[in-house]
This record gives sequence, structure tokens and C-alpha cells, in this order.
Amino acid sequence: MFDVKRTKIYQAVKLEKIPFFRFLGLFKQLFLLFFVVALLFSSYGFLTNDFSWQTSKILLGASVLSLVFFLLALLVQLFFESEIKNPKLESSIKDALQNPSKYNLAEFLGFDVAKAVYRALRYCRSEKATSTHILCFLLNENKETKFIFSRLLLSLKDIKNGAIAEIESLPRRHGLLKLSKSFKDAVISALKRADKKGHLRVDVGDMFTALAKIDPFFKKVLVKNDLKEEDIENLADWLDDIKEKIKKNKRFWDYDNLLKKGTLAREWTAGYTVTLDKYSKDITSSLKAKDFQFVGHKKELQILEEVLSRSGINNALLVGEPGTGKKSIIYALAHKS
Repeated sequence: MFDVKRTKIYQAVKLEKIPFFRFLGLFKQLFLLFFVVALLFSSYGFLTNDFSWQTSKILLGASVLSLVFFLLALLVQLFFESEIKNPKLESSIKDALQNPSKYNLAEFLGFDVAKAVYRALRYCRSEKATSTHILCFLLNENKETKFIFSRLLLSLKDIKNGAIAEIESLPRRHGLLKLSKSFKDAVISALKRADKKGHLRVDVGDMFTALAKIDPFFKKVLVKNDLKEEDIENLADWLDDIKEKIKKNKRFWDYDNLLKKGTLAREWTAGYTVTLDKYSKDITSSLKAKDFQFVGHKKELQILEEVLSRSGINNALLVGEPGTGKKSIIYALAHKS
């Protein structure tokens, strides 16, 4: 079963069309700006007496009112982002994959993916929906899509135009809306990746990874630009890491975040290495204080760790052309230590 309109997240898709929710962030910023400006002018009036007492009171009242509206907009935005866009699921993706006929698989789509799928199905209406339809509407500009395609050095506009042309070239079939095999396979593949990565819902990275494996048009685009399915998956993993880092960094009180601040007398735990310090530098401390991202080269990193962990013949030399990731491998090793 697959019906976006019967999902809880469909409410968020509908609400986002309302101008109030669409421009809620802008309203919040404007109210904050009005609050700051009105407060500054009212303070200036009270301190310098350049404004009349009545004018200063009006400005102070306007600042308080702007602050109230700002807080209300902030609360509504937080509620929309945390509750409406992320409604609680009664079951897991794993349960749905084990018995797909029992669950509405659309319930496990993230907001951006659900919005793209809904628009794709709405566009098809009485035709057969394919995986290319999902791709076309998933290419609408958002932060995650921009992140993936900017690092692939691909033009979103060109690919979307190509996807539209591909859709329009499909044979027209009037009747009830049907889901093609590629559409169903893309959804199942995205669900499997989401389950593998521990996601509660299918996000943009999951769906793009699935489309790279399933959708024939997207496959052609990747081949034409000398790219592979693994490149999309690596970027999706990178995106997951960034989102996880941002989430962790917000919790400054966590043990891992406190460790980044360093400890007292750390240098006293080992003897002085005068010669080593003269010809090398310790990058471990500096890297642990940063959010270092390492993508790819997992096999090379594993081999390097195995060589260095030997009791004998444990020297390693990394050889390669400039820009092939030698320094990144060293940084990844230092970051893990």
C-alpha cells in the first residue's frame, strides 16, 4: 500500500502551501528586527529626552509587542518543524519492510521526500508514475539536494530539464493512477537504505541513493558525467555525518563535546620528543577539536591501520597523485586515534 494522502506528514505538506507557514521564518526575523529597532529608539528617547514621553512609551510598547509576536512565531515554527514535519511513527521501517502489504509505505517518507512524491503523483494524475517522476520533483532546490549536486559538479537545472523531457516522452495512458515497477523499487530501495542507516524516515540522501540504482534516466546522467552509484551513496553518507555533527554540537554538555576542549596537563603523560617535534607536527589534537569529515578511501584506511599495528615492518608510505586523498587518509587516521 502506498498513499501519501493517508499519512500524517501529508498535513505538513498541505500546511506548507499556506503563506503564513511558508514565510514563517521571514515573519520571525522581521518581528525580531522591529523589536530591536523599537527598543533602541525607546531607550534613546528615555535617556536623552529627544522624544516626548508619550512617543517613548509608544516605542516601548511596540518593542514589547514585537517581542511577543517574535516568540509566538518562534514557538509555531518549532512546533511545525518538530511535531508537524516529524510526526511520531507507530511502527519502524524494518517492520514495514518485513510485511509491506500491511503498512502504508508512504508513512515512512521524510518531509522533503513526501512532498516530492506527492507532487510527482499529482503531476501524473491518470498516468503511470515512474521513478523519474520522483527524481524530477526531488530536484527542487533545497539544502540537501544542493549539497549533493554541488559536490558532484552537476547542474540541477539541466538535470531537471532533462528529467522533464524524459517524462514528457513517456507514452500517455489515461485511466487510474498506477505505480510503475521502477517507482515501487525506488521506494523499497530507499526504505532499505534508511533502515540500514538507522533513519526513522526516508530522507533526501536515501532517495537519491535509491534512484541512482533504480532510475534509468539518472543512471544515464551518472554515466555521462563519469560518476557511479557509490558516489551518490558516499555523498549521502557525508550529508548524514554533517547532520549528525550539527545535532551533536548543539548538545555542548555531552562528554564528546567536552573532550574537544582538551584536558589539563595532557603533555605530561609522555616524555618530551624533541627530535620528533622538530621534523613533524601533532595533528591529533587540532583535528579532534574540529568536525573532520572523511568520505571514501575506507579500504586504504583499513590497510594503513593494519600495517601500523604490526609488531614488525610497520612503516607505511602513501603514494599518489596530488588531490587523490593522501592527506585525508592521514587525517582520518589521526582523528580515530
